Amino acid sequence: MIISAAIGGRISGFLRLPSFKGDKEAAYQEHRATRTEAVQRWIVLAGGGVFGIAGLWVSFFAGETGMGFATTSLAVLFATFALYGLSFTSYLKERLDLVPMVLGLGFGAAIVMGILFLPENATLRFAYMSGALALMIVLSAPTLQSAVAALVAEAMILTLGLVVIYPMQGTPISFFGTLVYTLPLFAMAVGLAYALERGRREAFSFKNELSRRATTDTISGVSHRAHINQSAQNEFGLARRYKEPLSVMMIEIDGYDQIANTWGPIAADTLVQVFSGYCVLVMHHCDSFGRLDNKRFMAILPETPGKGAHILGSRMCNEIAKHEW
Repeated sequence: MIISAAIGGRISGFLRLPSFKGDKEAAYQEHRATRTEAVQRWIVLAGGGVFGIAGLWVSFFAGETGMGFATTSLAVLFATFALYGLSFTSYLKERLDLVPMVLGLGFGAAIVMGILFLPENATLRFAYMSGALALMIVLSAPTLQSAVAALVAEAMILTLGLVVIYPMQGTPISFFGTLVYTLPLFAMAVGLAYALERGRREAFSFKNELSRRATTDTISGVSHRAHINQSAQNEFGLARRYKEPLSVMMIEIDGYDQIANTWGPIAADTLVQVFSGYCVLVMHHCDSFGRLDNKRFMAILPETPGKGAHILGSRMCNEIAKHEW
């Protein structure tokens, strides 16, 4: 599993995707985790159920020769239900990358055992089942790297079964014949994983950009009037409910009109940008800051008593007064 994960990381490194860094990458991973968790559960349940029930159905018509395959199919069903139940635990919720790896290793071994017990026309059936498993892995993987790593793990298990187990059992299955069928399927699976990951990142970036434009003042880069007012209402409600201190600072830039009339709107906009950047820098991450109009701003300081807000406001005024504008 460690080897396949490392190989998957190297392969995915050659595939160029839209770059995310810092907070944007963390937000993207959190967004993907909330959606991937439910998708993984249903894919595991549906895929494992189909694999197990199909195996039981085939083994029923095979008669006594299919008893071994029936046992394997029952094991797949029980493993599916176990993995579905474990998906609700905090351990797997925090390690979503393990689910496609388990699918690749576990169901890959089940495919090997199933074809071993039912060797007739095994080559084509082996390729189809491998392709179906690859599709399950791609759809359940939270990232491109985990998808490629799980596909490598599946390929390693399937190759091991073909090279080691089948010659020992004398099973009539062609190793090179299976490669002809499975390699294109795996190539298409990797391409699908890349396309899905790229589409997810582009959709997330587009959604974030729309959200930012809908709540942000275009000049200052902070919250605009409607958004900061909504934030104030929310914070007032929380402070009233939990009886916690809340402070609000109303800030105005002195001489803004004079600067705009003397130096023009570009100079005034630059002043607003620099001032907004300074205010965001000195405030805490949980504080909210927004622009009300051309020269007036509002800062919301949750869990901050009036004395603390007065200290912050005095420090900001003293530091800004030291600079020549």
